Amino acid sequence: MALRRIIILSAFAALALAPTVDGAVKRSWLARDAAGVEAYVGGGAPQMSDVVQDIWVDGSAVWVATVDGLGVTGDRGATWKNYRKTGLPSDDVLAVAARGGDIWASCIEVEELREGVIYHGRGLAHYDASAGRWRVYGKKDGLPADGPLELAWDVVVDGAGVVWVALWDGGIGKSADNGRTWELIVPKDREGRRAEHFYSLAKRGNLIWAAAEVTYPNPNYDPNDPASPRFLSNLGVFKSEDNGSSWTFYGARQGVIGFAVVVNIQNVVGRDVVWVGTAPSDPANPNILGNGVYKSEDGGASWFNYDMAQGLGSHTVYGFASAGPWAWAGTYARGTPGGVSRTSDRGATWQNYGVEAGLPTPYVTTVAAASATEVWAGTDFGLGYSSDSGATWRKIELTPPAGRVDLPAAFAFPSPFAQERDYFMTIRYGLGRGGTVTLDIYDFAGRRVIRLVNHEYRGPGERIDEYWRGEREDGTPAANGIYFFTLEVDGKAAARGKFVVLN
Repeated sequence: MALRRIIILSAFAALALAPTVDGAVKRSWLARDAAGVEAYVGGGAPQMSDVVQDIWVDGSAVWVATVDGLGVTGDRGATWKNYRKTGLPSDDVLAVAARGGDIWASCIEVEELREGVIYHGRGLAHYDASAGRWRVYGKKDGLPADGPLELAWDVVVDGAGVVWVALWDGGIGKSADNGRTWELIVPKDREGRRAEHFYSLAKRGNLIWAAAEVTYPNPNYDPNDPASPRFLSNLGVFKSEDNGSSWTFYGARQGVIGFAVVVNIQNVVGRDVVWVGTAPSDPANPNILGNGVYKSEDGGASWFNYDMAQGLGSHTVYGFASAGPWAWAGTYARGTPGGVSRTSDRGATWQNYGVEAGLPTPYVTTVAAASATEVWAGTDFGLGYSSDSGATWRKIELTPPAGRVDLPAAFAFPSPFAQERDYFMTIRYGLGRGGTVTLDIYDFAGRRVIRLVNHEYRGPGERIDEYWRGEREDGTPAANGIYFFTLEVDGKAAARGKFVVLN
């Protein structure tokens, strides 16, 4: 699960807690040309955002979901097929899965308001290779998603071709006939309370593990006490050993403590090992971290906890992958080393690799493994590929040069931008020849926030990047809202754009 999905989750917390709110078969994509899906193809170069939200490996094909576009590579990132402005309901793709030419993508859309932004779930998009068309599944189209979001945090296609989706509000959706009909699964915790909020799924044979949150009314709620929560949460993971027919919950009382956001099943010498990554319960608070990684080798009967004391790069883990003897945790810096941590002794010891090993940033949002040696890491500033089990990394930049394809002469990313999450925002532009550059940022009312570049010379280039830490001229943090930037070259207006700040 990518970090931005957790940030979106925190923005929607009121929807879960206040009912008054309205609210893998190998089949190469090269052979089928991605089943004829309409796509932008920029000479084989990636044309997406560098904010990576999910990675799915299907044989030789590696699918990457980003804030702006979906892409697939069959040659370890040398060339790409890019999917933007196609049958997807939105180019902002939270999760992706693919099998046999079919594509499944969970999409979201951001609506910009003067006060900030609103997130809208756009359902689950499916490209049916046999029919050669897209269809979007939401509450009205067959996907059993209750509530206003119609949003799937995670999508998994198992070896039998059955599609499983972790729904924000509703439970787990399952389709065994390529989306034509859906079954809604709503497990219950040990107290008999319904679990409707799911964040991540992992499946191996008939074994399923799922990260979830059970919300229920606070029996001691005091409407006269502002500090009294109306609802409480039971955080943890569910296990099914019979392909989803029955479920068992594991939470704090069973040894899994914290906000579980990602699960993984590793098979080591014929034994299934389950891994659970945890994240901050309040992503907006930089002082709160997750509880590292939990592991069980006996089906949940006992749990072991690993964190920075054993070598993890952070207590916050947003991604997890495994293959052969190796397991990899994608950790997020926030005052810690961050990066990708790996273990080959089932968690007893960990080695951490960050920017010094070649990763784009230490802020890792998702991890996927193609084999015991080939590993992919998504970050909020590019993609990392390793061919030596994660010891060294090659950076793959996904955002194209400014002015290419359908992109403007200058643009800002990521948007929305959060200072405590993203560290810095990039404004990218291109110059055919060198010139004197002035770059200003303004708020929605037209007041200048900061002069980022003050009449400085920049040489020619397709990718010229300027960085902003989210601060005003006086060093104070910029408030949430919509912002604009203006670019002048040699005293003449050259480009302008907008972005959103959402701390």
